Amino acid sequence: MIGMEYRISIATLTDYHLQDFIRCPYQFYYFHIEGKITTQSDWRKMVQVVVNQVVSRYYKLPPKSQTTKKVLEFIDDHWSAIEVRQFESTIHYNKTLANITDHLLQCLTTERIENPPLFLYEKFNMNMDELGTELSLTFEVAEWSGNSFIIKKYLVDTDEEMNLLFNNMISVFCEKAFGHYRKE
Repeated sequence: MIGMEYRISIATLTDYHLQDFIRCPYQFYYFHIEGKITTQSDWRKMVQVVVNQVVSRYYKLPPKSQTTKKVLEFIDDHWSAIEVRQFESTIHYNKTLANITDHLLQCLTTERIENPPLFLYEKFNMNMDELGTELSLTFEVAEWSGNSFIIKKYLVDTDEEMNLLFNNMISVFCEKAFGHYRKE
């Protein structure tokens, strides 16, 4: 019916809920609300797992071992779990591998970090009475920066709307959990 409004309640709202909702609200509904698994193979999720594994392994290395060669080794180790048939075509598979490799090399090896991350793939939960839900956020990488910290998130694909939602979610979370948030 046109004009009908449905309210959906989620006990714990995570950053991955937002990601899935922005990509496809219908798939989000069927997967997270109805609990149904869609038959559509989602290559993005498989690639995101590889990215997370590479980033995690990289940051666990001592700073002098954090090299381009190590990034390439980690990508090679984890990419082998992804099958070509999960993509639209062999060309799509190869382009995705090239893009992920390029972006990981740029993001991980351009800055030299002397200290280990403050948080590395740590999940935090915060009850948000104002929103009537619990907010769950995974900090992929959080590093000290002077008297504050920098939160880094590595996403396979994103757009301006998703970036804005993540920034808002992180600012609300940090304000509630840590007492302050400053956007740079």
